Amino acid sequence: MPTVVQALALVVCIHVVGQGLLGKYGSAKYRFSKSYQATGYGFGSNKVSKVIKYIDKNIPRYSPKPGKGGKGKGKQQLSTPSTTSTTPAPPPPLLDLVEVQKRRVERLRDTCVKYGIGSHRAAPLQPEEEVQDMQTFLTKQNIPVKPLWQNLICAKEQRVSICPVYKAASTFLLKKLLLLAPSGKYDKESVKHLEAQANVLARKEFGYLDSWTLYPEFTTNGTSMIFVRHPFERILSAFRDKLEDPSVQGRKPNDYYFNKHGRRIVMHYRKQQITGPTWKYPKFSEFVDYVLGKDLRYDDEHWSPYYKECTPCNINYTFVGHFETLYWDMHLLANKTGIAVWDDKTDYFQSSTHRAVSEEYFATVEREKIRKLYTRYKLDFELFGYSADDFIKLGIPGPEDIADEPSSKNEPEVIPERGPNEKLVPEAMVKKHQEAGDNLERDFGVKAEETESLGFDGDLAQPEGISE
Repeated sequence: MPTVVQALALVVCIHVVGQGLLGKYGSAKYRFSKSYQATGYGFGSNKVSKVIKYIDKNIPRYSPKPGKGGKGKGKQQLSTPSTTSTTPAPPPPLLDLVEVQKRRVERLRDTCVKYGIGSHRAAPLQPEEEVQDMQTFLTKQNIPVKPLWQNLICAKEQRVSICPVYKAASTFLLKKLLLLAPSGKYDKESVKHLEAQANVLARKEFGYLDSWTLYPEFTTNGTSMIFVRHPFERILSAFRDKLEDPSVQGRKPNDYYFNKHGRRIVMHYRKQQITGPTWKYPKFSEFVDYVLGKDLRYDDEHWSPYYKECTPCNINYTFVGHFETLYWDMHLLANKTGIAVWDDKTDYFQSSTHRAVSEEYFATVEREKIRKLYTRYKLDFELFGYSADDFIKLGIPGPEDIADEPSSKNEPEVIPERGPNEKLVPEAMVKKHQEAGDNLERDFGVKAEETESLGFDGDLAQPEGISE
């Protein structure tokens, strides 16, 4: 018996020593790290997931060429900045903002009724095939049929609630909410440097209501908010922030998202060989294939549809904000709720995203795939009044696509006359509303072509130093 015990001990000892040597001198190492990732049900649920980080010495690293992109050696040459910051345009009169907000909420409700989603019955005289296709799609994708109250964060005293949407100014909005924290530990300066993720701190501060049965009355009689963004711009933003080659924008590598999604994208959706120091990172067209190839239930929250994460047809949202008009919407929201600390123009800067950025990325995707992407997010587009037409035109034409006829450069510009009772829209919002599919004549009482553009083609974004 002692001989057997000694033999087993020797085997264990050899195994432990061998693993140590492999880990130290082998071609790859594995290490575990804890990372907060609020996935699935319960936004900011403080879940801890184990992540395997794979480090391969044979993968070439990005090494910037010396003498380029700045003074001295070792400076990397970055691409042209995709955004510029300016002072935000002053908001229109509150009555105009109220009218636009009313139409946004009505559009949301009408779309829910159109498709008979949630507690709504399908409206009569709707195309039966379109309604049936949408309902079949949602059933097949196992979209929640009940309100996800657990995704709301509620400030009980102020009677406001919000469903945070990643890549639609969620961090900025949650930091605004932290200014109302019951503990009183946050102010305008302290929220700029949080000790943890904003969603985790917000959930810890505000928790949940005492019972799920209290949420319907709380959201209906209080102010329940959802802030959204053009679905395609949000998808592109998620790709650039989480999965793109970090050297493009001079960022640090995102190991978590590379190991969770990037590696799989390259492995299963790369159709042609790519050489160079950054070959291991996915391209935008490959990311689109990856999104289209998976069921909605497997979507990451950074590109998961709004109708899946926030169930807008099951929760009575009384305020619909747009990323593109964030400054104006916060101004209206502060006046509506009486929360003066939210109406601070010094907290904002106006971030203009060059149109060429979207054109560059979507020009690498086939039009047919952009159409399929639209079908996947169709409900989001209709619920919140966005259009995909301009993005589809950017894609690579297929055999069935008819090329658009080029406009004549010799035709004189026609500037229509404006009636004395027609209102002007601030120029800063014209082009963005055009891209978002908003009806300027309907929302602001003026036709789009009646207002000259000042070259602004971007978003009203979050404060400096605050991520989306």
